[in-house]
Amino acid sequence: MIELEALTRSINGLTELLRVARSDLANPILTPLERRDARHEIDRYCVELRRHLLLIEAQRSRVRSESLKQSGGRNFPHALNRSAG
Repeated sequence: MIELEALTRSINGLTELLRVARSDLANPILTPLERRDARHEIDRYCVELRRHLLLIEAQRSRVRSESLKQSGGRNFPHALNRSAG
C-alpha cells in the first residue's frame, strides 16, 4: 500500500508541475528557446505521468486479481451471488 500512496503523491505532483509548466508556456515574454524548453518539460512530465498512471493501474489490477483468488472467484458477497446456494 505504501507504493500506491507514493505513486498517488507522484501523480499529484506531476499534475501540478504540468499545470505550472502550461501556465508558464502562456507567458508572452518567453523567448523561442524558453518556449521550446517549456514544451520539452511538458512532454517529459506527460510521459512520466503516463508511466505512473500505468503503474498504479497495474497495482490495482494485481490487488483485484488477488482478491478474486482469495474469494474463490466470487466478487460479490454471498447474499448477492446468484451462483451460491
